Amino acid sequence: MNQLGLSQYIRMIILMIDFFFLNLLLTVLLWHNDFSFNDGSSVPTWQVWTVVLFSFVLCSRTFKPILYFRIIKGYEIAVNVVLLALKNCILAGVLFAFVFHFLPVDFFFKLYGSFCLVLLVLHYALRNILRVYRKNGGNSRSVVLVGNTAGMRQVYRELTSDLAAGYLVKGYFAEEPREESSVRYLGTFDDVVDYLKDEHVERVYCNLSLIDSKQFNDVMNFCENHLIRFFAVPSFSCSIMNHGTLKRMGGISLVAMRKEPLTQLHNILLKRLFDIVFSALFLVTLFPVILLVVGVGIKISSPGPIFFRQRRNGQMGREFGCFKFRTMRVNMQSDVKQATRDDPRVTKFGRFLRKTSIDELPQFINVLIGDMSVVGPRPHMLRHTEEYSELINKYMVRHYVKPGITGWAQVTGYRGETRTVEEMAGRIRQDIWYIEHWSFSFDLYIIFQTVYNAVKGDRQAY
Repeated sequence: MNQLGLSQYIRMIILMIDFFFLNLLLTVLLWHNDFSFNDGSSVPTWQVWTVVLFSFVLCSRTFKPILYFRIIKGYEIAVNVVLLALKNCILAGVLFAFVFHFLPVDFFFKLYGSFCLVLLVLHYALRNILRVYRKNGGNSRSVVLVGNTAGMRQVYRELTSDLAAGYLVKGYFAEEPREESSVRYLGTFDDVVDYLKDEHVERVYCNLSLIDSKQFNDVMNFCENHLIRFFAVPSFSCSIMNHGTLKRMGGISLVAMRKEPLTQLHNILLKRLFDIVFSALFLVTLFPVILLVVGVGIKISSPGPIFFRQRRNGQMGREFGCFKFRTMRVNMQSDVKQATRDDPRVTKFGRFLRKTSIDELPQFINVLIGDMSVVGPRPHMLRHTEEYSELINKYMVRHYVKPGITGWAQVTGYRGETRTVEEMAGRIRQDIWYIEHWSFSFDLYIIFQTVYNAVKGDRQAY
């Protein structure tokens, strides 16, 4: 069996295991539930079973159990599982309500809540089993590298950083062997084709800067004619290679500096739609109660307004007024000086608001009117943008997208005061990483992590 076929079998096995556990949970719940109408009649068990399992079959046609992907992050597995359970719940609920004209909310909450929890445990366990399996050579991809530049060494690190990826790097070709290399030296560029004829190789990564056009074409054509996946690593600087993305302009190939998912219209619309719905629901439900309670606390703690509005830089550097609950005594330094630990300007009640992140909640107004997004790089004070844009390379890249109430930098240890340029540079790196790797599921994970951090307490919040 070829490796591509084996991956499809792994996907099928995962779906079958998910299907089995859904059946098991459904059996247990149906044993204790009876769906009765007012006239005494009830929904037959087999009809409930049909609706739930039919929904699973429909969802599984478009669902990819990504835990078997070669390079995948742990949080992506969690988000994937939650979305599967949610899609199943919504579809089954709609079908049930349409067919039987009522919806047993409690039953669906128990079924798909427990299904989600079981799949989380199960998928992480299967990922670890797959890691061990691939570590021992199963479902692996045999790889050779052509070139030994810094870029090719980065390719090697990416391929081997996670054992669950299952990439077996047999070695590399170069004009001369690299000193103290842990990778096996296989020969010069002239030896590549002969090696591929004699050895089983499934992927070739070839650097373009160290090989002439004839050698390159010989290797590429051999791979194409012998079902070996061929990848050309651009001969640009390592920085561009790591972050660039290939684009077409008519008949010309161009390399953009980075991939930006939020330049695509469907992603822009999806993110904006979520921002509008999420912020509107919050502002008409929870926010009035929070405003009443917090407003009284602020007025008691110190004289001054309930809200604090500060000029900050938004998308493409545009200025906007960022709303917050006031946590400090009214002072002349609020627009130029960050809050520090034990800052005397912060009131006792304000310290509580900062610790719990409640002070940021008025920014949902900014989200609704379009100045901000729920998730994105945190907006900085005008003075900080002016100062750090001169000190930190690529600082302004973070302004390609709308700023957010929370962001990737904030949930990975870069929240609050930045005491040094190095700390700010770390925050900028995380912001740029978010821009390059945006996805809707990534936003959902950041929101979840933000709530989790707020509940457990964040030592950076002061």
